[in-house]
Amino acid sequence: MIKLGIVDDHRVTRAGLREHFEACVDIRVAGEAGTLEEALQLANTGTVDVMLLDLQLGRSSSGIDTLRCVRQAAPDLAIVVLSGLPEDVYGPVAMQVGAFGFVGKEKSPHEIIEAVRNAAARVRTISAAVRERLVNSKAAAQPHMALSARELDLFICLAKGARLTSAAEMLKVSLKTASTYRSRALAKMRMVSNQQMTRYAMAHGLIS
Repeated sequence: MIKLGIVDDHRVTRAGLREHFEACVDIRVAGEAGTLEEALQLANTGTVDVMLLDLQLGRSSSGIDTLRCVRQAAPDLAIVVLSGLPEDVYGPVAMQVGAFGFVGKEKSPHEIIEAVRNAAARVRTISAAVRERLVNSKAAAQPHMALSARELDLFICLAKGARLTSAAEMLKVSLKTASTYRSRALAKMRMVSNQQMTRYAMAHGLIS
């Protein structure tokens, strides 16, 4: 039995999703959350195997930072992003950050349910559009897609205003390694300052 957590800031949306999953003999809705704080609490309880996560949780959190926060709180939790945000923009980044799938809210209940089942089996659900982005890595259109996972981690830490020393501690790497990640990220993004990182990250929904 797959124990599922549903995270969305709209109660009606959660109720609709619950109704669909209650018809599944192999899935049980074990918890719900409407804010980032509630999502983190749910993730930390260890009562869910898979979390269906909306990236936009009202004023509490928005963008990829929502996924990153939950991933940091529960690294082993299988997360499927269910979002109304553009799949070709946010899907590849979500997969880089560690999601097991990115499903648009316009998808059918069957597709959403299958993504949850795949995540429980540790199989990723990747659409053709996201797969193409991941394979081709269209860095010219989305420069952050050229960053490695660790470079992206550091990029977001610095974009949120952390000092390099603090970012190194958060990522559990040496200051020298963090400095190398920063240099690589700046070069790939064609930037020269942390302020540029912040503006870019906010414009692309990487931080709220």
